[in-house]
Amino acid sequence: KPSSYAMVDQRKMPAPRQRVDSGADPNFGLIGDFKSDEAIARSLIFTMISFWYWFAYWFNDFKVVGAEKIGQHKKCLIVGYHSTNNMDIYMSMTATQRATGRVVRGLFHRLLFLVWPGTLLRDLGGVPGYKKTAVQLIDEGYCTGVIPGGAKEAMTGFENAYKLCWGKTKGVGRVAKATRCTVLTVFSKNVEEMRWNPILALWNLLRLGKVFDLLCAIPVLGKPIFVVGCFVWINASFLTIPVPVRVTGYVSDPVEYDPDNDSPEEITAKIKASLQAMIDEHQPHGQSYTRALRERFMPKEE
Repeated sequence: KPSSYAMVDQRKMPAPRQRVDSGADPNFGLIGDFKSDEAIARSLIFTMISFWYWFAYWFNDFKVVGAEKIGQHKKCLIVGYHSTNNMDIYMSMTATQRATGRVVRGLFHRLLFLVWPGTLLRDLGGVPGYKKTAVQLIDEGYCTGVIPGGAKEAMTGFENAYKLCWGKTKGVGRVAKATRCTVLTVFSKNVEEMRWNPILALWNLLRLGKVFDLLCAIPVLGKPIFVVGCFVWINASFLTIPVPVRVTGYVSDPVEYDPDNDSPEEITAKIKASLQAMIDEHQPHGQSYTRALRERFMPKEE
């Protein structure tokens, strides 16, 4: 099978412990045991989502630059940007597993585990995004991933594509400080252009995103409105049309921070700055379907 990745010798990686002390924190009761990377990679559901990797490999000339860095650090936290289509999550999970043998354990919004996406995410190694869960995952040697902007970042509208929307969150800084782990930021060029969604396009054309933001700001009612909006967006995100732009993933060098002297807010700011700099470097012109298509099929001569 074709592959763009160099395999990493996993014999050098200490095997993580497999059990979670569910009595240590009530939140762990939502998880139970952590499955091994090997068990998840062999599962039917993981095999099924790998379809999106192979489809993108051929249709979007998908590859990842620097994937081997993930295999070089036992305690690793991967921080990324939330696209509107979600397909890049499955592609990147498969690419990382093929390159390093490790399955990225995603930290997801807790509400997702109350409805149908939760079953899918759990089978793929995903867990509710509690801080203590993240700390234990990393301390036990699991490669852990998080998108701090979450659904809010993905729902900000096409006009805000490729702009991080983290709000006042500092959880990623707290986890990094507590675990003293290696933090890597990741981004895929043209991740928004690889799919076209007619529903989201109409939503953007009618400026309904701004109306939605106003509704979410209503006291008391704002939060349930946002939750309903999230579930509508999740289902709508699957109704996409593939676009044959070239998609390239990038993995940064470790983010420099001082776990002894930097506050969680300062660490979070450094991680965010690293990720935004990566986005600005590889996607300097923002979202543009025509530009992305020209780059692949009508490249300029050097």
